[in-house]
Amino acid sequence: AVNLQAQEQKSDDYLAINPFGRVPALVDEGFAIGESGAIGRYLARKSGRDIYSEDLREAALIDQWVEFIVHHIRVNVARVQYNRFIAPMINEPVDAASIALG
Repeated sequence: AVNLQAQEQKSDDYLAINPFGRVPALVDEGFAIGESGAIGRYLARKSGRDIYSEDLREAALIDQWVEFIVHHIRVNVARVQYNRFIAPMINEPVDAASIALG
């Protein structure tokens, strides 16, 4: 758990886990990784089940949709999420124009 109001994601301890100072991050048996897409693919592969295809083309299609979410959907959601929830929590100004773009 990371307290965003206290800006724990910028602490030295958290930056050792995720040098970008962003949430989410995962530490699994001493292995640290950040970025939700990478975390999801790591957990899918680690599960040992057929969640993430070994077939090159099927895996590429999964990656295509993960990248689409990251670059097209998440960008807009993140802008609204930051301005509606995070900025008020950390006493930063809300950018109404940015919300309207989302």
